[in-house]
Amino acid sequence: MMGDDERGIVLAATGARYTVIARRAARSARKAMPGTPIDLFTDQDLDDPVFARIHRLDVSHRRPKFEAMERTRFARTLMIDADVLLRHDVSELFDVLDRYDIAAVPGISRAPDHLGGYPDLPRSVPVINTGVMAFRGTGAVRAFARDWQAEMIRTGAKMDQPAFRKLIYESDLRFLALGIEYNVIYLQLLNVWRHTMGGVRVLHVRAFHTGDPGDPEQPLDPRPHLSVLQQDHLEALDRVDWTLGGQRRFVPPPIAVYREAFARRIGTVEHAGFRAWSLYRRLLGREKGGAKERDD
Repeated sequence: MMGDDERGIVLAATGARYTVIARRAARSARKAMPGTPIDLFTDQDLDDPVFARIHRLDVSHRRPKFEAMERTRFARTLMIDADVLLRHDVSELFDVLDRYDIAAVPGISRAPDHLGGYPDLPRSVPVINTGVMAFRGTGAVRAFARDWQAEMIRTGAKMDQPAFRKLIYESDLRFLALGIEYNVIYLQLLNVWRHTMGGVRVLHVRAFHTGDPGDPEQPLDPRPHLSVLQQDHLEALDRVDWTLGGQRRFVPPPIAVYREAFARRIGTVEHAGFRAWSLYRRLLGREKGGAKERDD
């Protein structure tokens, strides 16, 4: 039987606002993985029973994940950003640490602020989204966290992905690239997500950072940031994912529903012009009563 320090989830947040969001993310995580302890690293005075332990940050930094990664008490840690919503039990992320030191999902952005100022690094080295990371609590990984923070300080970078990309490439640590379903940050992908890709395990919703952070006693709610079709599609994908106990069958992605609506309403998409684009925006939920999406 594993001890309390064997496996756990860690969040890190500074400031009152982000700490509220982290408390909500923790409640979503507890709902998905009720038997897994959750720790918080924060600079706020706080008492919240959703957390097994609350650790006071030694340094209040805009990227507290470095300190949390170095100080975690768990032998195997799943560290998630405050805007990450666990939809399912993802204990399998701990299991891959039998063979790997760090695991995370490659990012899809190739913008300059994500690739970073490392011209000697091969472009083929992928950007890694560090919002969802599983890692071992070894001395080598803790040293990597210190080096990661030092590189951020040295370069003055605002984004942590470039430094991670450089250091993991140069490191002897064993790194595993996870499937995209473990960190879906580009929500428009849901519009073309095929049933053969399986159910979405983790949503990474940047919009959780905007507006009212909400009730800290309630889990994160992605519905205001998703169109109705996207919400329905997420549930349908779960029902047909055989690894979630579902029955395998075809489920059309939202884009297929959009195309069918175009055909019914305006004939052919190719010659519909502005009218087709306006209908597309309404169906996608970008206008009144729907969600607003950003290119993350």
